[in-house]
Amino acid sequence: EIGRKISVIVEQARKCSDIVQGLLQFSRSSRAKPGFFDLNALICKTIALVRYKANEQQIIVSFAQTEMLEAFADARKIEQVVFNLLLNAFQALGEGGHVLVDSGRAGKNVYFSVTDDGPGIDDTIMHRVFDPFFTTKPVGEGTGMGLSICAGIVAEANGSIDVEPGEVGGACFTVLLPSAPDKEGETA
Repeated sequence: EIGRKISVIVEQARKCSDIVQGLLQFSRSSRAKPGFFDLNALICKTIALVRYKANEQQIIVSFAQTEMLEAFADARKIEQVVFNLLLNAFQALGEGGHVLVDSGRAGKNVYFSVTDDGPGIDDTIMHRVFDPFFTTKPVGEGTGMGLSICAGIVAEANGSIDVEPGEVGGACFTVLLPSAPDKEGETA
């Protein structure tokens, strides 16, 4: 009985720690170190990091971009965004399914998208997915900070993040990033 109670306390302490870490990461967003990096190389690296999880859940991850796609942001933080979006897609799918990662140019910007063919996000809550502490996971399974942190990181990079229903079901998260430093405030 005492052993079970201790394990519950330890688990709850870990969850509290996760929430605090998420809040700290969110609040430290002013310490970004923007620079130029190859977005496609970063995406490939991040997919390699989560490949074991995809294989474990029998999820196929597709990404075919190979050309260099230069972005201007904090590469370390954008890697966290890609990582979080992939893991969210895996959680939405459960066992089996497909995640398509795409990237390209959009005017003077670059973008990447993560689309899954899972159950999708209900229209009534789609506008809330980036709110801090909002989660659709059962109590005790999610902090509701992942997408909120992603939105903060992307906003700090002078980019945008959006979600819409995927073309074949599921959800499509699209991140738009600058491909050059913001020239606002410079004299001509």
